[in-house]
Order: sequence, then structure tokens, then C-alpha cells
Amino acid sequence: QQVHRERNRISRDLHDNVGSQVSTILAGIELVQMSSRAGDAPRLDSYLRALRDDAEKTMTELRETVWSLHHDRVTVAAMAERIQEHLDARRRYLERPSLACVIEGDRNTRLASAHALHLYRIVQEAVNNAIRHASASIVTVAVTAAANQVRISIRDDGTFRPPREGHRGLGMAGMRSRAAECGGTFTCESNQPSGTLVTVLLVCSTAQEI
Repeated sequence: QQVHRERNRISRDLHDNVGSQVSTILAGIELVQMSSRAGDAPRLDSYLRALRDDAEKTMTELRETVWSLHHDRVTVAAMAERIQEHLDARRRYLERPSLACVIEGDRNTRLASAHALHLYRIVQEAVNNAIRHASASIVTVAVTAAANQVRISIRDDGTFRPPREGHRGLGMAGMRSRAAECGGTFTCESNQPSGTLVTVLLVCSTAQEI
């Protein structure tokens, strides 16, 4: 039953992430067709570049979900490796910020694959927020496994900007929801004059398995 629930969670991740991206691509194809018929070459080129970016993002998210499907359990070390690969990919196209992932404690602690995917998505969202909205120059992801718990901390030196009035802050709500899906806790602390710390904590009763 537990495996069935985890499969359902991953199916929802496919629907919410990959499904959404495919819908965006289909909408983009319609815009390309309209621009082609109108003979608008500059706009056509812009739409095609955006479509390519969306397709690449969709393939990346699909690979990440398939990665979690291939394992019933994922070690903390394997999850940290995937996080570092994501940071390396982001850094490839950015002059700043500095991005790094560090791991501490028992590297062999195992997570349910659905939990590992949720934690990975939280890291993606928090890092994206630091880059796009906080103008951070340093972002560090720390993965710590000890005393029957796993803690993920994403710290940046940027300027925290709360959601504008009328905006619900879906990114923050999504991270909080994912943490709750794992039975964990989520906190976001803003340090003045700069810096934000996002923390997710998972606790279990069985050593080396969460």
C-alpha cells in the first residue's frame, strides 16, 4: 500500500510538472503556426527558441521523475549527487551566483523515492527563487543525515522579496505542500539585511530509512 501511494505521488508529479510543460509547448506550437502564416520571421524565431527551451526543460523533468521511479529507495548521497548535477546545469548559463551542494552525516541513509523527488523539487524551487528573485551571489544547499532525520537547507545571501499583494506565492506554498507530503516540516527565514534560509526536516523512527 505504501509503494502504491508513492507511485501515485510520482504520477501526480508527472501530471503537475511534465504535463504542464507539454501544455505550454502545444500552446507555443499554435503561436508558431500563426506567426508562420503571417510571415512574421522575427517573432517566429523568438517562439521557436522558447519552444526549444521548453522542450529541453520537459525532458529534464521527465528524466528526474524516471530516475526516482527506478528506485524504491534512494540514498542521501544519490539525491545530493542529482542536486549537484542540477546546480551545475544552472551554473552553465549564469555568471552568478556561486552554487554548491554539501553533504554531511550518514551518506547511506535511504529515502523513499517519492520523498527524494519531493525534496529535489523543493531544492529546485528554492534555488530558482534565489537566482530570479533575490539576486543572490552565493547559494548553498546542505544535505544532512543524522539521528534518524534528514535535513535540507538552502541558504542564499540575496534580498528576500515576499509575494506582491494579490499574488499567492504559489512557489512557497508548493514547497510547503511537498514537505507535508513527506511528513516533514518546512520553514523559510529571512535574515536582514540580506539572506534567506529555507529548511526542510524529515524525521523517522527507523535508522537509515525515511
